[in-house]
Amino acid sequence: METKKILVIDDHDDHRNAVQYLLKKENIDVLTARNGKTGLKLLKQHKDTQVIIVDIKMPDMSGIEVLKKIKDHPHPLRRIVLTAYDGKLPVEEAEELKVFAFLNKPVEKHSLLFTVKSAFNGLKKD
Repeated sequence: METKKILVIDDHDDHRNAVQYLLKKENIDVLTARNGKTGLKLLKQHKDTQVIIVDIKMPDMSGIEVLKKIKDHPHPLRRIVLTAYDGKLPVEEAEELKVFAFLNKPVEKHSLLFTVKSAFNGLKKD
């Protein structure tokens, strides 16, 4: 069985830990980072990461900045954007940054699991 690996970048400890807990219960290898800079380092170290969940609003480096830096990531990588705010990316920018899905905080367990499983399934077909 292929290992599923996901990176969760969120500056809120409680939310990041809750997402990690839910995904680990699904036998997904979860890496976490509390900011964009650390997340980018982890992504560089773990080239087999297949899915990234990134919070939009973070201090120092926003989720949009993270997405811009990984826009041309050399390996297949699904990007899921997480936000507690109503502001959405314009469709054109979301497409340009290769966003797979958006989730609103607080994210419901079923929405999170459905979106993450869809992201992994989609990778096999790409």
